[in-house]
Amino acid sequence: MITALSISNFVLIDHLNLEAAMGFTSLTGETGAGKSILLDALGVALGMRPTKQFIRNGAEKATISVEFDLPPEHPVWDILYTSELGVSADETLILKRVVPVRGGARSFINDQPVSSATLSRIGEYLVEIHGQHAASNLLKPSYHRDLLDAFAGNDKLLLCYRQTWKNLCAAEAAYADKLKSIETVQEMRSALMHMVAELDALAPQSGEVAQLAADRAQRLQANRIANIVSNASAALDQADAAAVLASAAVDLDRLARLPAFETDIDGRLAQALRMAAESFERASIETQEAAQCLQHLAGLSTSDETALEEVEARLFALKAAGRKYRVDPDGLSGKLDWAQAELARVEDGEADLISAQQ
Repeated sequence: MITALSISNFVLIDHLNLEAAMGFTSLTGETGAGKSILLDALGVALGMRPTKQFIRNGAEKATISVEFDLPPEHPVWDILYTSELGVSADETLILKRVVPVRGGARSFINDQPVSSATLSRIGEYLVEIHGQHAASNLLKPSYHRDLLDAFAGNDKLLLCYRQTWKNLCAAEAAYADKLKSIETVQEMRSALMHMVAELDALAPQSGEVAQLAADRAQRLQANRIANIVSNASAALDQADAAAVLASAAVDLDRLARLPAFETDIDGRLAQALRMAAESFERASIETQEAAQCLQHLAGLSTSDETALEEVEARLFALKAAGRKYRVDPDGLSGKLDWAQAELARVEDGEADLISAQQ
């Protein structure tokens, strides 16, 4: 039933809102009171072809909307469903028509734009206007099937047909979606196969990048230590400290044989010589120990250049793959799982289509 009628700038009407109560509603009045204007406005909202004369003088457009409260089994819902307007039976149905001064009239169903033909078709199922030419509707082919079904008492058959039609439309929509999805993925088949082959050969592991980075940093640090130790050993060798100390010891020994030390009455020269000799001896021993410590440190800091190159190559390959597939390198294993699943879906796509067709 009609629950509300709203009219704006239509003929003589500025603004008018009518709401119908439950039960029978009647609008009466003398000739010229405006009853026909209300019928014309209702007809325009139901899809009747409007004219510019319907627009109130001085207005830019006329607007008419009519609101319906329909039961879920009303045939209009089936028409709206097949029209893919997204209108469900639990909504209030609102038909709206806007007639501008310039341009063509615009039609809406629940605020969604529709063609005037769709609005007129819906309107035929919602309102019956009986006038002196009402019998002419019998000549419209669109009424003939409804009259025949009503005469034959096909209510249950029609209900079954509507449900079957809904199921068919839903199945066709699901099939179309599946076909579109599989066609899209099939276009990616070559890229997916290449991705799977590349990532499978790379065999990325979660957390591997952090582990490789730590390993690389440790190996680079070992290289730095080895270089510094090598420089220190080279400086020690270049200085030839052991030879210098040995030569100094020989000189001290020659010094001890000079006559001055034999005539040293208070022994101060002998004591100073002895202290110098002991110092050079300690220096010689510590120089040898320093050289041994450097050798030991060099052994501990030895770096495998080949292993470092392998680590850096692996790290570079993982980061390059991450940039290529737009994921964090730690997400490459998940990307591989996704690609394998998509590829399997493509391979199973034909069976899915056959199932959907059935």
